[in-house]
Amino acid sequence: MALNSSLLSQYHAIAERRRRDKLSQRFIALAKVIPCFEKDKRSVLEEAIKYVKQLQERVKDLEEKAKPQNVESAMLVKRKHKNKETVDLQFPEIEAKVSNKDVLLRIYCKNQHGLLETILNEMEKVNLSINGTSFLSFGNHDMDITTIAKMNENFGITAKELVQKLRMVL
Repeated sequence: MALNSSLLSQYHAIAERRRRDKLSQRFIALAKVIPCFEKDKRSVLEEAIKYVKQLQERVKDLEEKAKPQNVESAMLVKRKHKNKETVDLQFPEIEAKVSNKDVLLRIYCKNQHGLLETILNEMEKVNLSINGTSFLSFGNHDMDITTIAKMNENFGITAKELVQKLRMVL
């Protein structure tokens, strides 16, 4: 019986040594694939956890960037119409592009006093935060206005509806 106990004890010792050797080999392999300067097991595990978390964040960022961008566009083109008194009416050209929470608005119209303020006020009314605006005079009477904005939480209209609202105030 003592012989059996001795053999069993040796078998367990050999099995335990193999298990520790495999574990050590795996730590060495792990240390090779993560950025880790210290090679003790505790440091390797800590760095591996940090590295996996960084990789998970990176995957999340890349997946967000790879999502198809939802771009919506609407445009109202300048046309001449004659009313009953045969007076030409000039409608402005208004173009709106919406991509996720970003809005690009371009307006080409006749220059009028207070026009830019009217446009910016209308954009704020529909819950857009203006990031930047540029306006250029073109010719003697025309103006080209480009505005970039972000949608606030309560923004709830389409690009076409935005163009229509702006057309009504111009």
